[in-house]
Amino acid sequence: MPAILPLAFANLPFAQTPERNNQPEPEATLSDAASSPELDSGEAVTKEDNEVEPPSPAEEAFQRAFEHAKNNELEEAIADCTEAIRLDPGTTKYLSGRAELYYETRKFDKGFEDADKILEANPSDLSARLLRGKMLEVSGDPDKALIEFNTAVERNPTSVQALLERHSYFQRQGQYDKATLTPTESFNFNPSHLPIY
Repeated sequence: MPAILPLAFANLPFAQTPERNNQPEPEATLSDAASSPELDSGEAVTKEDNEVEPPSPAEEAFQRAFEHAKNNELEEAIADCTEAIRLDPGTTKYLSGRAELYYETRKFDKGFEDADKILEANPSDLSARLLRGKMLEVSGDPDKALIEFNTAVERNPTSVQALLERHSYFQRQGQYDKATLTPTESFNFNPSHLPIY
């Protein structure tokens, strides 16, 4: 059974495979490569001369983390995310990936540390806010989890992901009367905006 990829990895270019997005794999052309910042291999292309530029060492480490996560080798994935963070501490997607992996391995203290660092840099970061909510709920603090889910919706009112996480939270808590969307939320809800997992 294939591993469930942490959200931080789900929408990355190298994570998109025909099986994951239910689309036939398109034929790659040179014009596609010139207009795309990344190839499937993760290599960046410069638009000036169409030469392939190799990914940064941090991006290579993050790609290795993705491969490990895909194979359900979560400790190795955490180590590679840590390496990516060491090489490029200013890129929050590496922190986000590691925080998701900490959640999957139930290392909540470390997951909270990474999520807090992301929220320090960007208080409206949706993935870090929702991850904090999920970790709080699983670790036994549903009241604080609800605060995180509500904050995610308030800061990202058109985010289907935030609305669905809060909706799911109410269902898991057995609060079915609250597990409905308000008219405004229903208007903002558009299934075509759902992320590909």
